[in-house]
Amino acid sequence: CMRINPASDISCPEDHLIYFRFLGRLMGRAMFDQQLISGHMVRHLYKHILGWPITFEDLKDQDEEYFQSLNQFTKMTGEEISSLFLDFTLAEESLGVRRDVELVEGGKDMEVT
Repeated sequence: CMRINPASDISCPEDHLIYFRFLGRLMGRAMFDQQLISGHMVRHLYKHILGWPITFEDLKDQDEEYFQSLNQFTKMTGEEISSLFLDFTLAEESLGVRRDVELVEGGKDMEVT
């Protein structure tokens, strides 16, 4: 399946968004002309194009193990979650360089409860 590479701005930083726009126009034209495109995208991209709501269940089709791991949080008590010492950051690795990204402003100082 095709999915958007979060590191796409590294390979061509000055014009990587132009390629997304081109692909969007290509897919839009194919839909307008009722033509099939030989390629598969992840379900949530199709749903986004059609304006359908994207749900947590859509993650299951993309990565079932990740879905199951996140789903376990819904069954945990507040005390169990606090014992994991989680904060609102995401460790991102791109081309061998790892960096922490704050999901909200001041996320590294906010504990998940």
